[in-house]
Amino acid sequence: MEIGDSMKIKQGFTMVELLAVIIILAIVIAIATLAVLGFLRSSRVTTCENLMVTIKREAETHVLGTNRDPVGTHTVNLDTLCNEGLIECPIVHPITGEELNNNVSVSLVINDNGVVTNANINNMECET
Repeated sequence: MEIGDSMKIKQGFTMVELLAVIIILAIVIAIATLAVLGFLRSSRVTTCENLMVTIKREAETHVLGTNRDPVGTHTVNLDTLCNEGLIECPIVHPITGEELNNNVSVSLVINDNGVVTNANINNMECET
Protein backbone atom coordinates (compact mmCIF):
# COMPACT_ATOMS: atom_id res chain seq x y z
CA MET A 1 0.00 0.00 0.00
CA GLU A 2 1.30 3.40 -0.89
CA ILE A 3 1.12 6.42 1.33
CA GLY A 4 -1.12 8.34 -1.07
CA ASP A 5 -3.82 5.64 -1.11
CA SER A 6 -4.87 6.05 2.52
CA MET A 7 -5.16 9.84 2.28
CA LYS A 8 -7.74 10.37 -0.40
CA ILE A 9 -8.74 13.96 -1.06
CA LYS A 10 -12.45 14.58 -0.52
CA GLN A 11 -14.17 16.59 -3.20
CA GLY A 12 -17.65 18.06 -2.95
CA PHE A 13 -20.07 18.33 -0.06
CA THR A 14 -21.89 15.72 1.90
CA MET A 15 -25.66 15.51 1.76
CA VAL A 16 -25.91 16.87 5.33
CA GLU A 17 -23.86 19.95 4.43
CA LEU A 18 -25.99 20.65 1.37
CA LEU A 19 -29.18 20.19 3.37
CA ALA A 20 -27.93 22.60 6.06
CA VAL A 21 -27.18 25.27 3.45
CA ILE A 22 -30.59 24.82 1.82
CA ILE A 23 -32.35 25.15 5.19
CA ILE A 24 -30.40 28.31 6.05
CA LEU A 25 -31.22 29.82 2.64
CA ALA A 26 -34.91 28.96 3.07
CA ILE A 27 -34.99 30.72 6.46
CA VAL A 28 -33.29 33.83 5.05
CA ILE A 29 -35.70 33.93 2.08
CA ALA A 30 -38.72 33.51 4.38
CA ILE A 31 -37.58 36.40 6.59
CA ALA A 32 -36.89 38.62 3.57
CA THR A 33 -40.28 37.79 2.05
CA LEU A 34 -42.12 38.67 5.26
CA ALA A 35 -40.23 41.96 5.49
CA VAL A 36 -41.09 42.89 1.91
CA LEU A 37 -44.76 41.96 2.36
CA GLY A 38 -44.91 44.05 5.53
CA PHE A 39 -43.38 47.00 3.71
CA LEU A 40 -45.89 46.67 0.84
CA ARG A 41 -48.81 46.51 3.25
CA SER A 42 -47.54 49.56 5.10
CA SER A 43 -47.13 51.53 1.88
CA ARG A 44 -50.67 50.64 0.76
CA VAL A 45 -52.11 51.86 4.07
CA THR A 46 -50.13 55.10 3.78
CA THR A 47 -51.34 55.57 0.19
CA CYS A 48 -54.93 54.99 1.32
CA GLU A 49 -54.61 57.50 4.16
CA ASN A 50 -53.15 60.08 1.76
CA LEU A 51 -56.02 59.45 -0.66
CA MET A 52 -58.51 60.08 2.14
CA VAL A 53 -56.80 63.38 2.98
CA THR A 54 -56.97 64.40 -0.68
CA ILE A 55 -60.68 63.53 -0.94
CA LYS A 56 -61.40 65.51 2.25
CA ARG A 57 -59.49 68.56 0.98
CA GLU A 58 -61.24 68.50 -2.37
CA ALA A 59 -64.64 68.16 -0.67
CA GLU A 60 -63.73 71.20 1.43
CA THR A 61 -62.72 73.08 -1.74
CA HIS A 62 -66.06 72.16 -3.33
CA VAL A 63 -68.17 73.30 -0.35
CA LEU A 64 -66.28 76.53 0.25
CA GLY A 65 -66.24 77.34 -3.46
CA THR A 66 -69.90 76.70 -4.21
CA ASN A 67 -71.67 78.06 -1.14
CA ARG A 68 -72.01 81.72 -0.23
CA ASP A 69 -72.75 80.75 3.35
CA PRO A 70 -70.99 77.42 3.97
CA VAL A 71 -71.66 77.36 7.71
CA GLY A 72 -73.18 74.07 8.84
CA THR A 73 -72.96 70.41 7.88
CA HIS A 74 -72.41 69.35 4.28
CA THR A 75 -72.14 65.97 2.57
CA VAL A 76 -70.28 65.66 -0.72
CA ASN A 77 -70.19 62.40 -2.66
CA LEU A 78 -67.33 61.15 -4.80
CA ASP A 79 -69.24 61.60 -8.08
CA THR A 80 -69.63 65.32 -7.39
CA LEU A 81 -65.88 65.70 -6.93
CA CYS A 82 -65.24 63.69 -10.11
CA ASN A 83 -67.79 65.60 -12.20
CA GLU A 84 -66.33 68.94 -11.15
CA GLY A 85 -62.82 67.79 -12.01
CA LEU A 86 -61.57 68.16 -8.45
CA ILE A 87 -60.28 64.59 -8.43
CA GLU A 88 -59.40 62.23 -11.23
CA CYS A 89 -61.74 59.28 -11.53
CA PRO A 90 -62.08 56.34 -11.41
CA ILE A 91 -60.34 55.94 -8.06
CA VAL A 92 -59.13 52.48 -7.09
CA HIS A 93 -58.86 51.64 -3.41
CA PRO A 94 -55.12 51.07 -2.71
CA ILE A 95 -55.71 48.11 -0.40
CA THR A 96 -58.72 46.27 -1.81
CA GLY A 97 -58.14 47.12 -5.47
CA GLU A 98 -61.84 47.87 -5.90
CA GLU A 99 -63.09 50.96 -7.66
CA LEU A 100 -64.56 53.49 -5.25
CA ASN A 101 -68.14 54.41 -6.09
CA ASN A 102 -70.73 57.00 -5.21
CA ASN A 103 -71.29 55.37 -1.80
CA VAL A 104 -68.12 57.13 -0.66
CA SER A 105 -68.92 60.59 0.69
CA VAL A 106 -67.41 63.26 2.88
CA SER A 107 -69.26 64.88 5.76
CA LEU A 108 -67.97 68.35 6.61
CA VAL A 109 -68.84 70.62 9.52
CA ILE A 110 -67.96 74.28 8.96
CA ASN A 111 -68.08 76.79 11.81
CA ASP A 112 -69.13 80.47 11.75
CA ASN A 113 -65.63 81.53 10.73
CA GLY A 114 -65.69 79.33 7.62
CA VAL A 115 -63.26 76.83 9.12
CA VAL A 116 -63.79 73.09 8.73
CA THR A 117 -64.00 71.70 12.25
CA ASN A 118 -64.79 68.12 11.32
CA ALA A 119 -64.36 66.06 8.14
CA ASN A 120 -65.21 62.37 7.91
CA ILE A 121 -65.16 60.01 4.97
CA ASN A 122 -68.08 57.58 4.90
CA ASN A 123 -67.85 54.05 3.43
CA MET A 124 -64.07 53.99 3.04
CA GLU A 125 -61.57 52.35 5.38
CA CYS A 126 -57.82 52.05 5.19
CA GLU A 127 -57.53 49.08 7.54
CA THR A 128 -58.73 45.67 6.49
